[in-house]
Amino acid sequence: MPRCVRHTSPPARGHRTGAAPLVSVDAAHIVLLEDDPAQTLWVQQILGGARYRCSAVPSGESLLAAGLHRQCALLLVDWELPGMSGRDVVEYIRRDDLALPLMFVTSRSLEEDIISGLAAGADDYLVKPIRPTVLLARIAALLTRPPFPPPAGTPIEVDGYRLQPEQPYITLHGAAVDLDRVEYEVARLLLSNFGRIVPRATFEATIARYSPRPVGLESCLSALRSKLGFRPQNGLRISPVFSHGYRLEHFSA
Repeated sequence: MPRCVRHTSPPARGHRTGAAPLVSVDAAHIVLLEDDPAQTLWVQQILGGARYRCSAVPSGESLLAAGLHRQCALLLVDWELPGMSGRDVVEYIRRDDLALPLMFVTSRSLEEDIISGLAAGADDYLVKPIRPTVLLARIAALLTRPPFPPPAGTPIEVDGYRLQPEQPYITLHGAAVDLDRVEYEVARLLLSNFGRIVPRATFEATIARYSPRPVGLESCLSALRSKLGFRPQNGLRISPVFSHGYRLEHFSA
């Protein structure tokens, strides 16, 4: 089992430049921001058993001082911390880094807290007590998603789906799928942000831009589930994330 190191550096602030390095899931270094020793040990055991390398730090100030957010593939964040709150840490990191996967693991379960955490820039949100299998599944999903933002002009490929930026259509296993312009733009948002939450407001602004008539977001997503096969039986699903937005992700029964 990989050894997990707990860091306790003096408080200070720091900046991350660039994206988190692309690493294999097995080799991934995960940082846990958690001040409860029992919770820290339990999560470390889960991650170590899944062959992740892990570090733990008890405060946001210590995390930023040590620069651990610049050295990891994923950051797990508790909300209730001494000093800076977990939400403050996420918001701070997101000012400079849009790529690092960030996930809340917290006891705060109110819908307004979840929406606030996601709005701060978190990619996912788990409420304690957590199930190890769910935690590991969410981590794997975040670590295997495409890089963000994708390099300009780079085709976006998710399983058998391919989107070429200069071509206004999507192919599935090499065959073009018949989509109208609004459906294409909404599908582009989902595929280019695979595994990430796309806010409802972003979808609605896109629909308003490309549709000459009112189109409901839910009806558009329903059409994509049918035309592109974004359904659980095909290994993909469009998941609502409370009232914040939607995410295209892998699904395994």
